[in-house]
Amino acid sequence: STTNFDYYANPARSLSEFTYTPAYIATDEGKLVNRPLIATVGPQASEAKSVWRYTDNTGLTDFSQYAKSYADSFAPLITQLTTEATRPWGIEDRIISPRDIASYDNYSIPVPAGGILKVVIPIQGITIKNLIIDNANVENYLGAGLDTQTVAGFPVLTVTGGSMPTNTLPRMIVTVVSSRGATLAKFTFHLIASPSKTEIRSNTTKATRAWSNWSTYWVGGSNSQTNAAADQRDYNQWDIGGGCQSGCGPTAWMMLFGWADYKSSISGSGWGRWNTYRAGGNNLGVATGTTGVAPKVMSNDVKTAILYIRNQVGTFCVSGSGATTPWDMNNARYYLSYVGTGMGFAESHNIVGYHEDRLMNYAINEIAQSTVANRRPVVIGTGWLSHYPVAYGYAVRTRPEAWDEGWFDGDDVVYQQQFYVNNGWGGQGNGWVSAGTWFAGRVSK
Repeated sequence: STTNFDYYANPARSLSEFTYTPAYIATDEGKLVNRPLIATVGPQASEAKSVWRYTDNTGLTDFSQYAKSYADSFAPLITQLTTEATRPWGIEDRIISPRDIASYDNYSIPVPAGGILKVVIPIQGITIKNLIIDNANVENYLGAGLDTQTVAGFPVLTVTGGSMPTNTLPRMIVTVVSSRGATLAKFTFHLIASPSKTEIRSNTTKATRAWSNWSTYWVGGSNSQTNAAADQRDYNQWDIGGGCQSGCGPTAWMMLFGWADYKSSISGSGWGRWNTYRAGGNNLGVATGTTGVAPKVMSNDVKTAILYIRNQVGTFCVSGSGATTPWDMNNARYYLSYVGTGMGFAESHNIVGYHEDRLMNYAINEIAQSTVANRRPVVIGTGWLSHYPVAYGYAVRTRPEAWDEGWFDGDDVVYQQQFYVNNGWGGQGNGWVSAGTWFAGRVSK
């Protein structure tokens, strides 16, 4: 119901956490593992189920009922999208159109005698009509006008300094106004004695307000996209009968578990969890050697392992898709005990599908750890309870938050963050997605 969704929109009420830790901790599979320790925090499956009710409603058979249910059913999604868009849109609006700013900034800038100074005006769309140049009685010493060039779309003010007088200190004020006459910024230029030629800067400079370059991080130990992609297990879904898919949830878990198993087969990788996959996809096959390492691509043995996970997490069919509720995803732990691995396991989710910074940061902390060798993939949730891919890359860039930030003090930045995901489509369709997530599934050595 809407009341329930509103109640659980509060992150303090909606974040569910689960951890699974083998009772006997060892660095590899050489020691028997049993009696795992389980810890849960926040709302669990029983509470989540009380919030949700499922009806496979199609507009083809009863469009009026479908239309009637749409607003209520998708209210959480619409609210989330609105919330996520409001802040970046407001920031962008302030950057490109600061007309409603109540107060303006003052800048005091020295101009060397006999020199030319170029200053970037931090407001787009400014023409000479928007400038009030007050250089009365100092026209011979200071002058200003708009340059023909722009920098990243922002106008450039060219200020010319004349010879330095002996009996006065010339000052010129340039005021930037909107089309309605509101003051947007004010520059005060002071003529100063020219410094030595070696100190004169002739180039135009500014603290950029454009996006910074992307900083990227990749899992696997080398911070290389090529190597990280090569380590991925490229598994897929398939029709298990009756037109129903096996499901992205169990596929994502097996891609993550398979990654850990494959890394455990490589000497020096730091991973020793070679029991995470066994030949045959069951708990009886060998765990090492050619057949005992999780293969790169789909196979019948991998299908067997995925089906085991599928049965544990309760994947069900909705309009031909295999759906898995986030509160049932932690049942993948039964697969880990089934194959006898000592690998740790944790998952966190928002029970109504809201994207949370905490969940995003859980994933970032795994993918972008400062120790490159410890970086590992994470199962995340994209869309609104739509899909479980495996994230194995992270990228971030920044820009100043407001039009007047970043020019001199450089603080108050906004972040754009993305994950690179393996979608579980047999290695096809992988790519960058927004870093917002409602789920974070992790493994530990």
